Amino acid sequence: YGGEMTGDIRLFGRSVKTMPMAEISQTVGTILQDPERQILGSYVLNEVAFGLESLGLPRAEIIQRADKALDRLGILHLRDRETFGTSGGEKQKIALAGILAMEPKILLLDEPLASLDPASAHEALNIFRDLADEGYSVVIVEHRVEDVLAINPEAVVYMDEGKVVYQGDVRGMMDVVDYHR
Repeated sequence: YGGEMTGDIRLFGRSVKTMPMAEISQTVGTILQDPERQILGSYVLNEVAFGLESLGLPRAEIIQRADKALDRLGILHLRDRETFGTSGGEKQKIALAGILAMEPKILLLDEPLASLDPASAHEALNIFRDLADEGYSVVIVEHRVEDVLAINPEAVVYMDEGKVVYQGDVRGMMDVVDYHR
């Protein structure tokens, strides 16, 4: 609506312009800044299974993949709970479990620490680091730069007013970034 699109995004050599949304969603999993806006299911299992159901997978596979994702994040005990009664950190894990159940190759995290207290943010960052170590491509867009740097990202892109100021390893960024901003 009224926007202008320029350039191209390529996933594994293919333009997203030619890919159906279902295929993109199986390749790139996105966690929004406010996980509560992302959660649609009234029960945790329903939420985690939603994307898999949309793909028309067999029920047994849906349950197996949902349970595996919940267990991977240490929240299998929440499986049968109502989503509205879970904490902010739990909601984020529920949203992430729904994404992981889809088995994407890339995780795109939009300010995942925004609604988390320091302890929950630390736990979330450790989960993201573990996922990267397991072979996921994890892209984190975050204002809490120092917190993200603590998990030793392989690369950083620093932007200022929409322009890339630095792209490379963490050490090189230290010479470029104005920490007063």
